[in-house]
Amino acid sequence: MEISKRLIRWTVGVLASVDLILIFLHLVWGERISLINLEEEQNFATWYSSTKLLLIGILSIAAYIIETPELGAKLGLKYQKLWLIMAVIFIGLSADEAATIHERLSRYLMSYDFGHTIRQAVLGGDATKDAFVWVIFLSPLIVASFILFLIFFYTRMRHGKGLYHLIISGSFLFFLSPILEATIYLTPPLARWQEAEIRRYLLLTSIEESAELVGSTLFLIALVFFIQFLLKSRSKAPADG
Repeated sequence: MEISKRLIRWTVGVLASVDLILIFLHLVWGERISLINLEEEQNFATWYSSTKLLLIGILSIAAYIIETPELGAKLGLKYQKLWLIMAVIFIGLSADEAATIHERLSRYLMSYDFGHTIRQAVLGGDATKDAFVWVIFLSPLIVASFILFLIFFYTRMRHGKGLYHLIISGSFLFFLSPILEATIYLTPPLARWQEAEIRRYLLLTSIEESAELVGSTLFLIALVFFIQFLLKSRSKAPADG
């Protein structure tokens, strides 16, 4: 069974359209309407982003099921079980998007004695920035995930024309988020922010959230096309044998 090309085109069109509409609404009315503000939590934008991440996790499980060891051997693919790690990563990111787990974790860890040292060395003693140190705490996992994405998805997406470019573009956009978030370490204490700092921060967060939004869509599109490729390859397997 193959995925309908019409369904794929429809899905791609809807996702791209919703992304662009949300980004446009955020830029024009986001400061006045919290429901569409990409920088705020627990609103429509958060729900939409969390749902996409959950779908990526589900598609990763589907890819694991479809990409059997026999089909993997036929296509020269190895380490099928890594799909399950991808599923865990994206389902975890979905939960984090909905519940802001990384920010809560940062505040919790910063309540310990070593938090004072980190606060002085990195945040200039500004306790109001504690929620942003998740980049430091999670940096090993972030770097390891990025390398895993580059290597694992290359082995798969190189079989589909243009798919690797899609998924790598999505990866770079997605991992742009912690880089932009870390720029707050270079700013003065929040209490001393002037209009220029506030505007600069709003611009960076808008870029960050928009990159995340588009990045997850590129992941979804690439995975849908790759699963289509797997289904086609599986349907041809008996004839080839």
